[in-house]
Amino acid sequence: LALFTIDGMALGPHMILGDPFIRQYCHIHDFGNKQIGFAKPKKRRN
Repeated sequence: LALFTIDGMALGPHMILGDPFIRQYCHIHDFGNKQIGFAKPKKRRN
């Protein structure tokens, strides 16, 4: 897991997750409650 923050952005600090993590999960962004969630994606039917 590669994780680091970036400061100085318009919306405040940002976190960046590495590519291996991003490929494995669906990301849910809840800006109203200032939360982020992660879920396993559904598998495609062939």
